[in-house]
Formats: sequence, structure tokens, C-alpha cells
Amino acid sequence: MAFGILSRVLAATFALTTLTAQAPSPTAVPLVAATSCARPNVPAQTVHIEPPVFPPSIDGKRPTGEVEVIVSLDEANNIVSAHARNGPEALRTVAEETARKSKFTTEIIACKPVAKSFIFVVRYDDTAPCENRDIPARTARAYPPETPKYARDHGITGIVHVAIDLDESGQIVKAEATDGPEILRQAALSSVRKSVFAPHTVNCVGQASRYEYVVSFEAR
Repeated sequence: MAFGILSRVLAATFALTTLTAQAPSPTAVPLVAATSCARPNVPAQTVHIEPPVFPPSIDGKRPTGEVEVIVSLDEANNIVSAHARNGPEALRTVAEETARKSKFTTEIIACKPVAKSFIFVVRYDDTAPCENRDIPARTARAYPPETPKYARDHGITGIVHVAIDLDESGQIVKAEATDGPEILRQAALSSVRKSVFAPHTVNCVGQASRYEYVVSFEAR
């Protein structure tokens, strides 16, 4: 009788011990550390604005107005692109140049920087400073040349020199290929006509001029 009671007590104790051993210990539950930063969500911001260079005068009149430039940043705050979406045509190229020379920080979401596009506004009015100097004609935006199929298939590469006559506003009056492989000259001229140029300026006044431009065709 006593042996039977003792057996049942031991069995109950063993069952309780086994059940307790299977229950998770509070200290065994891993604790997940919460991540945080001082400002988890921050919009894109302008750090430095490059002073806009006033465009050249046309017929004694300086163009004025406002240009909205779409600026795209990568996660490292590098400017990927800057494209004027509206505003006076005479101001768009210089506004894009101003945007590219300015500094920005991209948007931060949940403590992580993300690629972001936003609007950057450049304003030009009669009180804007005029740089009193002689600035030669220059390329504002170069259009990449397209190698002709025959030249591409036969591995023909080279450099084409193009003489460009620009008017006071930087528009192309005439473009002539003066040197380089004949098969590449027409493609070079096509690239030139799709590019954008800034005129030669003296005391902020545009001047007609000749501009020497080089188009390079490389093997791909």
C-alpha cells in the first residue's frame, strides 16, 4: 500500500518536473534592440545655393523670370540629373547649371537616405548681379554622337572637328565639319545640331562668334 502511494507521488513529481522543463525560461527569450536616430524622417534639403549667373543680354535686354528645375539625387546626395521643366527658354540652361553646382541632401525615411527628385527654383530679375567679364562661347549640353552602322560594323573610329557659328543667343547659325573621317562627319553634325551652346559674352552681352567643337567616335 505504502509502495503504491510512493510510486504515484514519484510519478506525479516526475510529470511536473518534465512539464516545467518544457516551459520557456524568461531569460532565454532574445531581446530585439529598437533602432532609432535623432531625426528618422527628414525631407530633401538645400545645403548650398550656387549664385545664379545672369544670362547674356539680347538686343540690350536681359531676360528675367523663374525656372523650375527637377533635381534628382541618389542615396549619397550626388546629383544624378537636373532638368528645367518650365520657365523662359533663355534661362533654362543657366538655371540647370546653377542647380548642378548647388549642394543638396536627399530625403531620409526611417533613418535611411533614399533616392529623391524634387523641384529647385531659380529666379532671375533685374536686381540679379551681372558679371563684368569676357566669357568665351562654350558647350552647355553635349548630345552624344551616334556612330553610323557601317562605321560601327567595320570598327571605324576617330575625331571630327566642327566649326560652329553662333549668334548672340547661342543659337547655331552654321556648322561645318572641317576635319575627320568622311563617314563620321554627317553624324558629328547631327550631334552638334542637337547640342546646346552658350554664346560668347562681353559684359553680360551676347556676341556672335565662331566656336570650335570636337566630336569623338570611339569603339564600343
